[in-house]
Amino acid sequence: MTKDQFNNQLVIIYDDLYRFIFSIVKNKTSCDDVIMVAIISSLQNRRQLKEDNKFKPWIFQIAKRESVNYLVKNKREIPKGHLDKELLSEEISIEKKYINKETEKRMYAAILKLENTDQYILHYKYYCNMTFNEIGETLHLNVNTVKTKNKRVLEKLKKTIERNDND
Repeated sequence: MTKDQFNNQLVIIYDDLYRFIFSIVKNKTSCDDVIMVAIISSLQNRRQLKEDNKFKPWIFQIAKRESVNYLVKNKREIPKGHLDKELLSEEISIEKKYINKETEKRMYAAILKLENTDQYILHYKYYCNMTFNEIGETLHLNVNTVKTKNKRVLEKLKKTIERNDND
């Protein structure tokens, strides 16, 4: 992969990559540091990437590794689940905001109880908009395993939320 190809691919995924790293390190300054290390590392190792269409999972794997290394190096706790919360729209009524916030809390609590692999699958699929193939490559899992795990996790979350609603 040439530097120009690398730069073109990076421009396309930069925002997703930044949000992904931020969701792990939870700090803008730390995120800026980690993204620079991840980009430099991936730029230096770009020739190891055999297929250009696998750029996104490849660089996300590097970013994940560099984020964890940063947290360990700076003795910060590695978050068990690191899915950021969406901000609620200002147009929603106070009651709806409260209901949505409670539902969001329950959903976030349920996600935190999941295995790390399941959390990563949800994060990559719904936060980073990665395909099942890209997720499989990033997590070193078969694409069918990723699809099955995603389906089971969504069913599990749905049951957990419904059970909490009935309590």
